[in-house]
Amino acid sequence: MHDTTAPYWWHELNCHDLDAAAAFYHRTLGWEFEDARASGGGAYLIARRDGRPVAGFHRLAAESRGRIPAHWLSYMMVEDMDDAIETARASGGRIVRPPFEVPGVGRLALITDNHDALIGLFEAAADHPLAVAATAASGLGPHQTA
Repeated sequence: MHDTTAPYWWHELNCHDLDAAAAFYHRTLGWEFEDARASGGGAYLIARRDGRPVAGFHRLAAESRGRIPAHWLSYMMVEDMDDAIETARASGGRIVRPPFEVPGVGRLALITDNHDALIGLFEAAADHPLAVAATAASGLGPHQTA
């Protein structure tokens, strides 16, 4: 069993039309958006409510249109990414995207559980503001503190 800082740490909408998605969630939930494109990465928006981050919006690759529908993906914070990956594999899970570094943010990976449900894993960089917020809020992720 792993000690997690925030079981559901981050939620991300993966979609083909960021502008239309942002407009929908702005009208429906009052969220505001900021461009947070990572260097060399694709289009990415941070959704905020009352100034606090609540979700990320990621544009799916154009070639995935018609194959991959828009979907929400939840990320679970883990203390040790390598240990979590090995435990998932040993428990019947599958590694969809091995751990990769997002500079200044932390490490992310995509796995499936033993029933093929997709899960994102996140190991925060120690000084990342959202990781600090999650820890300071008694183990709650940013979506729970907003």
